[in-house]
Amino acid sequence: MHKQYRYRLSEQLELEFTDAGLEYVENAGSSFDLFNFNKHAQTMNVLTRYEELKHDDAFVDIFKRYPELTDIAWDHFGIPKPF
Repeated sequence: MHKQYRYRLSEQLELEFTDAGLEYVENAGSSFDLFNFNKHAQTMNVLTRYEELKHDDAFVDIFKRYPELTDIAWDHFGIPKPF
């Protein structure tokens, strides 16, 4: 995310803006990448993670049960319809 976007978002949430910790993977790590990207978290390829799940029946079933999620996924994340 661009710095200006993060700044505006922090203002909207009434939080103090800081980039401290921006490159760190916190707590239990990423569910996809564990701690492999700690100290360079922004290089994780988070916008195509759905590719790893698109053949997972449980994941696909969520979109079948809640078709409005397909539009949200496309609008916000660029996930193709149908994936």
